[in-house]
Amino acid sequence: VIGVNNTSNESGKKCKLNNPCEVDEDGEVVVRKDASYGQQTYLIYNCLDLRSRNRIDLSLPNCKLPKETKKIKKKNLLDKLKDMIQRRNK
Repeated sequence: VIGVNNTSNESGKKCKLNNPCEVDEDGEVVVRKDASYGQQTYLIYNCLDLRSRNRIDLSLPNCKLPKETKKIKKKNLLDKLKDMIQRRNK
């Protein structure tokens, strides 16, 4: 077992500590009060590049994690999350 990550949205707040949110493929944010989440993390193991201090490498042959798609790019999602955090902190 690698581990299980879980959390729940306690008060309906948007993307804060103990109040997770969901971001869909189009970058839209959804908040579900009282929603609980548990993510299975076992797929991460086969994506660890043990030669480079356990860096995650999605191109490894046995890695089954979703690959980057044309619809949503990793950088695009990170930019949207950074913008959301900056707006929240204002």
